[in-house]
Amino acid sequence: MKICFVCTANICRSPFAEYFLRKRLKESGLDNFEVSSAGIMAQPGQKTTSTIIDIAREFDVDLTSHQTRGLSDKLLQSCQMIFGMEKVHCDEIELQYPSTKGRVYLLRNFALEGSKTRDITDPFGLSLDFVRAGYDDIAETIEGLIVRLKKDF
Repeated sequence: MKICFVCTANICRSPFAEYFLRKRLKESGLDNFEVSSAGIMAQPGQKTTSTIIDIAREFDVDLTSHQTRGLSDKLLQSCQMIFGMEKVHCDEIELQYPSTKGRVYLLRNFALEGSKTRDITDPFGLSLDFVRAGYDDIAETIEGLIVRLKKDF
């Protein structure tokens, strides 16, 4: 099964979600998943910032090899589950790629606690504490996703 996380630029939120889910899948013994990420407005081939890399390390996630990727029909057609960080991402994916309907979810829908309908706000360019809080939010939500994947797949 292929999973893709989508945010705006593929620099901060979606790569963290991608690499964190890979780590958690491995730790959980779930090896039948491929995980990727992309950005709606990404400039392909860019690296993330050193600050983002440092904060990701606090979560035992290494983003040093990450290079940004834009959305493409080819990428999305191969994914069974596509997760947007914000509702606007989900809407834009379904608008640009109508065949994805029914496979696009707001990531927070899988949260274990708190609102399941709110966005995971873009922390890029904001304080380090805001980035950490965003990563905490993504990590907690991915724990809920792991529970669902174990149950359904």
